[in-house]
Amino acid sequence: MVVVHSEPRTGWRVLRTAASAVAALIGAPYLADLLWKALTKLEERGLKTDHVPEEDLTDVLDLQPHQLHAVLAERASQRSGSARLVPLLACLELDLAEQLRQHAEDFSDGAALLTWLTERIGAPNAEQLMRLLEDDDRERQLSAISVPLADANRAWRALGLPEIDNRDRHERHFAAWLQRNRPALAERIRDAYRDVHRSGRSLAGYVKLRDLSLLAPDPAWHTTLWHLSDELLQAHSDAWLMKQLPAPSSTSRPLRPLAEVREASFRLAA
Repeated sequence: MVVVHSEPRTGWRVLRTAASAVAALIGAPYLADLLWKALTKLEERGLKTDHVPEEDLTDVLDLQPHQLHAVLAERASQRSGSARLVPLLACLELDLAEQLRQHAEDFSDGAALLTWLTERIGAPNAEQLMRLLEDDDRERQLSAISVPLADANRAWRALGLPEIDNRDRHERHFAAWLQRNRPALAERIRDAYRDVHRSGRSLAGYVKLRDLSLLAPDPAWHTTLWHLSDELLQAHSDAWLMKQLPAPSSTSRPLRPLAEVREASFRLAA
């Protein structure tokens, strides 16, 4: 962050000038004015920027001491990486992760956290987990420690941590797969209802199925799988069609492919 201002430079003036940028940086731009006023009050008290007593901070920020302690503890856990380590550690040692969560604010920096972790799971595993904190991609993190998504979500659920849900990713993938395979699936539905049509029975089932709007991803996939393979989607659609379509007649023969029928119709119309 670069701070530019025209007044004589003092620590408090630099901080006040940066108040709006700092508030935006932490995702709370609405706190800019409050931060500016608090910094002004601290300067008026004749304090130095590198030494502000706790009672002055709580007073100008209108906080109770326990609230300030909670904020400082959170900052300490972020600085050491302990808060970010809890979900990863939970995938390997659930009880140890709970212990770490309870003492997350006790570590002054990453080195202190590494020492604590090494004493409990050994240097190689501790060093690997600490390195993984530098990567914010959960899929790569879990792959590095050979933990399936289903197991990770189970551990996070046990600790009340946020789970990963790949619903949006899966729905996009499924829509693309369905777009590619729609003609073949539609053809199978048409073939299955040929005898129903010839017998004069109701085609309500065909009408319900023909646009494939009822074919959807399995909701269980969203929290257990990262990616959906074509083989999985084909097997899923096969099982769905087998359940939805009428049983074939012993004398049934497949109809001509739709593409062939369309081509023939175009030639007749030409």
